[in-house]
Parts: sequence; structure tokens; C-alpha cells
Amino acid sequence: MDIPSPPKTTQAFTLDKPQVQNPKSQVEACQQFKCVPKLPPYRPGVHHPPQVCSTPQCPPKYKLQIDTSTHDRHKCPQYVCVPPPDRPVYCELTGRTFNTFDGSEYKYDVCFHILARDNRFDAWTVLVRKKCRVDGCLNELLIRQDDQLILIKPDMTIEYDNYEYTVEQTSMICFQKNSFDLARLGTGVVVKSRKYNFTVAFNTDGDVKVGVSKSLSGSVDGLCGYFDGSPSNDRRLPSGRPATSVDAFGRAWAKPGLSPNACQTKVIDKERQQEAWNLCDVVTKEPLSRCGSALNLDKWRSMCLEKICTCSELVVNGTKRSQEECRCLLLEQFVAECRKEMTQIDLADWRTLYRCPAECPAPLVHYSCYQRVCEPSCSPQPHAGCQTDARQCVPGCYCPEGTLRLKDSCVAVDQCLDCKYGGLRLKVYMKGMTRGCEGNRVLVILDTSLLLLVQRGPVERGRDSACSGLYATTTPDTAPSSRMYRNLIV
Repeated sequence: MDIPSPPKTTQAFTLDKPQVQNPKSQVEACQQFKCVPKLPPYRPGVHHPPQVCSTPQCPPKYKLQIDTSTHDRHKCPQYVCVPPPDRPVYCELTGRTFNTFDGSEYKYDVCFHILARDNRFDAWTVLVRKKCRVDGCLNELLIRQDDQLILIKPDMTIEYDNYEYTVEQTSMICFQKNSFDLARLGTGVVVKSRKYNFTVAFNTDGDVKVGVSKSLSGSVDGLCGYFDGSPSNDRRLPSGRPATSVDAFGRAWAKPGLSPNACQTKVIDKERQQEAWNLCDVVTKEPLSRCGSALNLDKWRSMCLEKICTCSELVVNGTKRSQEECRCLLLEQFVAECRKEMTQIDLADWRTLYRCPAECPAPLVHYSCYQRVCEPSCSPQPHAGCQTDARQCVPGCYCPEGTLRLKDSCVAVDQCLDCKYGGLRLKVYMKGMTRGCEGNRVLVILDTSLLLLVQRGPVERGRDSACSGLYATTTPDTAPSSRMYRNLIV
């Protein structure tokens, strides 16, 4: 494989920041409690009756724990009240419908806009860019953190620092750089910043979900709204002033100089709109109407209409989806959201009723409500980190329990070692990033040094398209040495 050409410049942008009125976080910190049993004073030579140790109570949502640092077996145990965990707060973009961090809702057609950003130090930004071609328009996601940039395309290929990789390759690079955690989830990918504690989920339909810690209250704004717990001031301009309308709010967060017609929305004729409306009306009827106690049915019917009108115009693998197929995609999201809020609800027959079969290529199996934060895979990150989260419900095709994802296959843990040399299966991770394989040479960037790795033994290309084998490393100031490397990414 030829070494790639030099990177092309991306178009991430920043905007002016508001003047900071109060540099301190507006989040009210959880109170800390320590429970100490009340005991009589100690007097030498005076014997007290046996101590009766009582268990104190903590405020609501706090968890009682024994303070092991001060435990003495001759005294009553001391306790601490642990505050509730800091659950992330989410903003969601589905089609053209926004649900902000603080819970307000509005509709806007994005083109090249900032969804969320750090408004104090400009340390990170999440942007969405709509790319339009003759076969339709799809969203791309850009995540900027310090001097690093990730661009995720609709097919889930990733440009990282302007070079293109798979999700698995990018995950390995970011793991080595200690910058992001990346993992597949359903039809999309989840990116978590290790440094700034924000999370972004993006799927093939172009939907985006941004999660931030409550500790970031007062320091995040964008089309996801000004995050401070109050929906009344969500529509805030980059300068910090309130917007006079949704249109003014949206235009303020666009790339400077962006033409108003850069991403024109295609108008669907009234006949097709009526057909789509009739298809989407099932949301308000049995059995799906049972979700009405937890979900806004009118909102989801409107989202269904938008989904059909945009989805049915896209060309996927050379063909267009039918309106019924597009409705199935939206209903799958609707049912998952309903099951997340109403765990005991029974909607098992909805796929049969509306002819929405769940199909997955072998060996993947379909989960109607996958509740892990990521899918365990053969990545350098520990798969134990993909914990279960009862507040999550992401339908899609996943590997069966007990196996790990390796691209489009599912393998046992001990089969993740997919590199062979001399009959041995190897698993050796390296710090560098490879820019390409050329015959029996691999050019690797290791920190700031360039290494030319010359093949000295037979190479077998692994299933992850890695250049594997025994190489001699050569740098200007070191003598050649023989080492075994795996996953020299190309």
C-alpha cells in the first residue's frame, strides 16, 4: 500500500466567547457528611458499660459507607455519607429536532454549526457539518480537543489529525495518546474525552448525542443551549446575549461567512407528506400509544415525518429506502426510548405489526435494548470498561454475550490475538502511528522521531489490515535492533 499523501486542512472553526461574569462554577457542590457516634468521655480507671453502636442515616440519595481509614475494633465504626454519582446531562439532535441540556426543545436545520463548546478556555468544540451530494445530504461530526481533531463520516470512517482510519484503529491511537476513548455502539460510535469529561455519540443516520458532566454547568453553550440548569436562557448567542429568534440563534452558531443557501432543505410535495403523515400516525395508536405517559407522542410523530422525508431521499448502497423502511428506523428509536423510560412495558409485537424485521448479518445478533455504554471489542482498551447502564437503550446488531467484536466478526477473548509470526500468535502494542506499508517497509511516526522499519522475517497481514512481522528499526541516532511489532496501523 502506498504511503498516503500529506493531510488536507479541515474546516473546524471557533467563535467569540462571552465575558465571564463569575469565574467560579455555578454548580452547587454536594455537601459532605461524616457520621461520628456520640460516646461518653474516656476516664482512666472508670469502666463504662458495653458500647452500643448505632448505624446513622444519610440524607436522601446519599450512600452510607464505613470509614475504614479510622476503624478501631475497640470503638464504634465511623461512617461517611457518599454523595450520588455525577450523572451526565445530554443534548440530542435527531433530524432537525434539538433537545437541549436544560430540557428545552426546538427545530432547526443545521449546516455547519457548533453544537457545544467550552466557552471559557475554548478547550473543546463539537460541530456538525452537512455534506450534500446528488444522492442526498448526510451529517458529519467534528470533535476538536486542544490541538487534536476527529472527523467522523456517515460510514463511520474517521479522519484523525487529517489521516483516515477505522474506528478500531482510531481507538488504538487515541488510547496511546490518552486523549479519547472510542467504541462502536449500534450503528454508530461513541467518543469520550478523557481530559474534559464530555461524551459524543454519533450514528449513521447523522443523529448526535452530547453528554456533559454537571461540573461543567455555566461553561458550555452552542446550539445545545447554554448549560446552567435553566431552559429560559438556552438560546444564547456566542457573545452571551440572548437571541431574538430561533433563526437568529441558529445563524449565530454557524461557520462565519456561511451562505444562507449552503444547505438548502429539499421541499417534499404535499402528496408525499400526507403519505408520510399517515404512516407516522401509528405512534398515536395502540400499542405504541401506551408510551404516551412517558413520551410526547406528537413530538415523535413530527420526528417520524421528518425522518421519512429525508431518509427516503437518500441513496444507500445504490438504492433508496422505502417510506416504510424509513418509518421502521424511527419506530425502532421510539420503542427503545419508551422501554428506557417504562421498563415494564410490553411492545414485543410491534415489529410484526408494522413489518419491521430485525435483521443482522451473522454472527451478529439483534438487541432491542442494548444497555452497555460501549460494545466489548478487541481493542487496547479493557473490555471490562463497557459497563451496563440501566439508563441506556440502544437497539442494533451486536456480538453475542461472551464474545468480543473484531471488525465484523465475533471472537473469544483468546482469539483477539490475530497477528501471526512463525506459527506464534502475538499481541504486542506499539506507541507509534503508521502512515503506510510499502513493500517490505513501514514508515512509522513515533513521538517526534521517524523510524523506517525494514522487514527481516515473513509477514502475514492480520484481519485488521495491520502490517505485522519482524522488523529492524533504524533511526538517525540509534543502531538497528530487532523487535516484533503488531498493529502498525495503515
